[in-house]
Amino acid sequence: MGINVKYVNNDKEKDICLSIRRKVFVEEQNIPENIEMDDELVQSICVCAILDKQYVGTARWRNTDLGIKLERFAVLSEYRSYGVGTAMTKFILKQLDHSKLIYLNAQESAISFYEKLGFNSMGPKFDEVGIPHQKMIFPKVSK
Repeated sequence: MGINVKYVNNDKEKDICLSIRRKVFVEEQNIPENIEMDDELVQSICVCAILDKQYVGTARWRNTDLGIKLERFAVLSEYRSYGVGTAMTKFILKQLDHSKLIYLNAQESAISFYEKLGFNSMGPKFDEVGIPHQKMIFPKVSK
């Protein structure tokens, strides 16, 4: 029972990933769909996670003025204790140019998860769509 993380490379997989994000962010967390489903507005690279032939997670990253932003990490609720998020994060980090700043805005509940993967909190917490977030950078820097 291994987790396979791969690039999203066709419309079917893109639709599956959008469906996962809709379930996690719009249905579970009540984030407005017009805010969450912004893929037509940004240029990003998406991945999907497959466990036992089932699509269970997705994430993306994109270039910004600050560096490379990791975002939209979503794992179906019934698969959240299987290491899917860890597998996606490690896969993405292996793909990136580490000479650039790599960062994400973690929901408060996920800060310790990202710390275990080497991210470091930067600056104050802030509110995004009614959810407390923390900017985090990689690699972990000494304080």
